[in-house]
Amino acid sequence: MKNLLLGNGINIQFGGVAYSSSFIMKRIKYQAKLDRYDELFGNKLTGTEIVNLLENFVEEANNIREGVYDDLDTDSDTLDALKDFKYRYNTTIKNSHDIMLEDWFFVVHMFFLKNFDLEEHRISAMQDLSI
Repeated sequence: MKNLLLGNGINIQFGGVAYSSSFIMKRIKYQAKLDRYDELFGNKLTGTEIVNLLENFVEEANNIREGVYDDLDTDSDTLDALKDFKYRYNTTIKNSHDIMLEDWFFVVHMFFLKNFDLEEHRISAMQDLSI
């Protein structure tokens, strides 16, 4: 018996622009503006607030890129990820959809390292990103 397992990777590889990270982020923001995520967030965040959060993290991503986070005391894996992020994002990030999906976890991780007083919210934020 021969089997073939298809997943998101096949969509991304052969699905065209509709499956690109940028397009997915644009779709997320569009759906948020239509209040499609209200229930997901327990009606505590509006779609506009979700979009604003994403857009405000662009500033954090640029801060990471510009070295504001370089002095954080962190582990070697995070330092390696920081170097990689700065290498790949070598020009100013203008929109939230310019940040690759997998890099959102890193940006949020760095934000919580810098703002350790908000640690109690880190787990919720990471879970929300993975949905």
